[in-house]
Amino acid sequence: MKRIILLLLSLLVFLLFYGCGGGTVQQSDSGQIETGPVFRNVNWGMTPEEVQAVETAAFDGSYKNVRGNKGLHFKLKLFDEYPCTLSYEFNDSERLIIAFYSLGVKDISNRYETYQEIMALLTEKYGRPGGVAATVACWTTSRCYISLELESDYKIVEGQIVPPGSVLIIYTSHETEERFRQERQKEHKKNKEAL
Repeated sequence: MKRIILLLLSLLVFLLFYGCGGGTVQQSDSGQIETGPVFRNVNWGMTPEEVQAVETAAFDGSYKNVRGNKGLHFKLKLFDEYPCTLSYEFNDSERLIIAFYSLGVKDISNRYETYQEIMALLTEKYGRPGGVAATVACWTTSRCYISLELESDYKIVEGQIVPPGSVLIIYTSHETEERFRQERQKEHKKNKEAL
């Protein structure tokens, strides 16, 4: 029974992440590749101190993720409407590789509507998503990979417990996303061999 559950979970993760690999590279209206900050006021590879110096949201503390790397939390209202936590994750060299918003939806019955509203806002900004599942949508731009997720169960994201009904918007560098993809492939292969 454990093997069947493990296989189904592996298959679900595989479908969610590999199904989101599509999308188009975003360029500015003039056709030039974007050169400003990749996310808010930051760029991949910045140090925690550099991120904290340019981030305008209210600082809410630092932490260590499950890999022991540094992370920073900020509080803000996304799209001037949704209270959320903004987190920045750094690698072993203390260079920025991931940023994500975590929106806790208080009224669980409205979580899907909130997810749809955020998807519409992201689609307006980044174009049509390259991959869409029931509760996951993905975009690929010239400088990052973006995933919008609606959590239906408790989940741990970068060492933080995310309760059901949370909406996550995760930005990763292309290099980080490729590394995660390779790790998922290895885990999938390992799980498959275990059966």
